[in-house]
Amino acid sequence: MYAIGEMERSSPRPRWGWLYGIVAVVGGLLTVVEVAIPDGLARRAFECIATLAVFGTMAVWVRVNRVALALDEGNPTPPRPRAASPVRSTSKRGR
Repeated sequence: MYAIGEMERSSPRPRWGWLYGIVAVVGGLLTVVEVAIPDGLARRAFECIATLAVFGTMAVWVRVNRVALALDEGNPTPPRPRAASPVRSTSKRGR
């Protein structure tokens, strides 16, 4: 019988299909905006919203896949949050 630490685990892989799907959906949305909405404030607003949506969904995708991306780069351990360390002054004014 194997101990839990000795068992072979399959490493997670980045979900590249989700990222491609996001790009395809937003590309289709921008195509509809280009064709259907005349030049003006509404068109610019939709373009800005679509651009923000792309960056937001990419940030979420990276956040969800951060462990898989770290393991894919060859790092032996997944990234862990670091505790903030206090900054110590090196000046000798106060002494």
